Amino acid sequence: EEGGGTTMIKVLHLADGYIETVFDAANPGDDISTVTHGLDWGREGTQDHLAFTVVREKRVGKRTKPVLSIYTLPLQKDAAGHYLAAGQPEFQVDGRRPSWSSDGTQFVMDGVTVFNVGTGEETRLARGDMAEWRR
Repeated sequence: EEGGGTTMIKVLHLADGYIETVFDAANPGDDISTVTHGLDWGREGTQDHLAFTVVREKRVGKRTKPVLSIYTLPLQKDAAGHYLAAGQPEFQVDGRRPSWSSDGTQFVMDGVTVFNVGTGEETRLARGDMAEWRR
């Protein structure tokens, strides 16, 4: 929700009600203070990933300021079929509200900007808000 947020991302498994925390911004050493709007589940290659918007502190000159950024988090299943984090969240680009492409190589963000995960290339297609990739 705009202006709101949490410090954690949890996955609820509907089949058995199991809840797993896959990310907690309260971990020491993270520059992420809050997870905000824009969580989307996708695949990058054969790996399940979450893309999400966070508020992080970014150094700009001599000051730090809060910036909206998109991170991705690889996921894996355990023996019981529950999702767990398969690594650390990775910064991708400053932006918000990611929506994965069906092939997992790109996501649309910030209205209508396409971000290629493999190359880091950004292509702004139009102005707008809350675009979503149709799958």
